[in-house]
Amino acid sequence: MTRPFYLYGVVLAGERGSVAVAGVEGSEVEAIEHEGLAALASRIEGGPLAAAREIRAHWRVLQEAAETATVLPVRFGTVLEDEQAVREQFLEPNAERLRTLLNALAGSFNSA
Repeated sequence: MTRPFYLYGVVLAGERGSVAVAGVEGSEVEAIEHEGLAALASRIEGGPLAAAREIRAHWRVLQEAAETATVLPVRFGTVLEDEQAVREQFLEPNAERLRTLLNALAGSFNSA
């Protein structure tokens, strides 16, 4: 049985670094790539999330990823059934718009 994926954000695949902090449910964060984009995601058990703790985990993942890349955050609580669904239902239909937004925001948040 496959476990669902929890989504944190999207980066350009070439910019993604590794995220060492634990994600929701204490899970490892990985990247699911499609057409030059990478969704930052974790395999989860799929049960209800403990909101306060998991919001902090969601934020920590985005914060760490943003240290090395431009990140478009995904709404807290976004879960898709498997890796194929992340690609086919999220990245593929939104690829052009996600790339446009990432390119427009590139470097916008760097401190001088």
